[in-house]
Amino acid sequence: MRRVAFLLTLVALSAAVDAPRVWAGGQEDPGPVSSEVSTATTLPSGSEPVNTDDPGPDTPLPDQDPTLGPATSAPVGVTSPTLPPGCEPPPPPKTVFVGRLTAAAGGVARFAVEAVRSDPDGTVQIGRSVDVELGDDVRFLTLEQKYLVAAEAGGAVGLRSTVHQDQPLFGGDQVVGINDGDIKCPSMIVPIVVRKADGGSVDTGVFGGFLDDKRGIGLAFLAPAAAVAGVLVGLVIVKYVLIGLGKAVAFIVRSLGRRRRRRRRDGAVSAATG
Repeated sequence: MRRVAFLLTLVALSAAVDAPRVWAGGQEDPGPVSSEVSTATTLPSGSEPVNTDDPGPDTPLPDQDPTLGPATSAPVGVTSPTLPPGCEPPPPPKTVFVGRLTAAAGGVARFAVEAVRSDPDGTVQIGRSVDVELGDDVRFLTLEQKYLVAAEAGGAVGLRSTVHQDQPLFGGDQVVGINDGDIKCPSMIVPIVVRKADGGSVDTGVFGGFLDDKRGIGLAFLAPAAAVAGVLVGLVIVKYVLIGLGKAVAFIVRSLGRRRRRRRRDGAVSAATG
C-alpha cells in the first residue's frame, strides 16, 4: 500500500508541474520573454523603404537649402589659403628648366637647356639655347655652371627672371615712410628666380662671386704685388743704367782731357828742342 501511495503522489506532482500557470484574474503565464528586439518596421502601403545609412551626394542635409544643390566640403585636414583684400599672389613662371650658362652680356644670360621641368607652352627645348633677361643680376652667375631657371614672359628677349630677391628692411613697417598702408600682405616666396641646379639659392652677397673665384682672389693679391715689385726692379735697373752711363761719360771726358794735355805737352817739348 505504501508503494501505491508513493506512486500516486509522484503522478500528482508531475501533473502539477506540466500544467500551465495561471495569474491572478484567470490569465495564463505568457512564458519567457525574448531578449532580442525586432527592428522590422511596418510601412504604409505604396511607400518605398528609405536607406538611412548613406544619404547620397544629392540628398540635402538638414541645415542645407535644397535650392543650393548638392553639399560640398573640403577634404579633412586641407585648408584653402586666403589672402587679405588687396593682396595678390605672385605670378607663376612661364617655364622652368635646367640650363648651363654659356654666355652673358648686356644683362642677358644665355643658357643651354639640358632638362625641362615645366613648360606648358613649349617655349624651350632640350639641346637648344635660350636667352633670359636678368639685368644687373648677371654678375652673380658663373659661366659654364648649371642653374635652375624659372622665368616669366617679358623683357626684350621674351623671358626674364631675377637672381637677387629684395629682403625686407630692418624694422619693416615700423620705420616711418615704409609700408604705411593699412593692408598687410603675408610674405610669399617669389617663384620667378634663378637657383643652383640642386635648388639652392645663388649667393648674391657682396663677396659672393669674389669668394667663389679662387683664381680671381689670387690675382687680386698677386697682380698688385707683382706690379709693385716690377716697378721697384725697374727703378733699380734705371738707377744702375744711369750710374753706368755717368761713369762712362766721365771716363770719356777724362780720356779726352788727358789727350789734350799730352798733345800740348808734346807740342811744347817740340818747340823747345827745335
